Amino acid sequence: MKKRVYAAVKLFFAGLLLLGQSTLAAEHASPASAVEQFYRGYVADFDGSNVDCHYCSQVVTTFVAPKTVARLQKVLSMPEQEILQADYFTYTQDYDPVWILALEVKEAPDFSTSKTLDVYLPVSEGKKLHLRVVVEDDQGWKIVRVRDETDHYEQAIFQ
Repeated sequence: MKKRVYAAVKLFFAGLLLLGQSTLAAEHASPASAVEQFYRGYVADFDGSNVDCHYCSQVVTTFVAPKTVARLQKVLSMPEQEILQADYFTYTQDYDPVWILALEVKEAPDFSTSKTLDVYLPVSEGKKLHLRVVVEDDQGWKIVRVRDETDHYEQAIFQ
């Protein structure tokens, strides 16, 4: 009986150890895979129905830095705000699920403690919107900033 209990306890702690290691591996996945997971989930989830809390979805809170989410929510709460002219993460005003199929994420030059990635979203007739996404490692790679490289424009949410 004692041997069975001991074996069960050993098995339980081995399972906890494996779970902890898989959680750590997920938290420190590559920046490119984190950004790709974000955009695949973000574009798939967006249907415009949650206007009051557009940047509160699980995919946003998982892959976007809390300071960026807080700033976006503050900007959106401003009366007659004119800072955000389009969605912050896609620089568009509408979405097409087809974008997910043709999404591209590529490594770009890094900043000092941040990583940058180039994201290409198909927008129409074979054209792609080029976004530069900056991520930082904060218990997993989190999106900090997004810039529209196609039009050389960044929505100034931090100014």
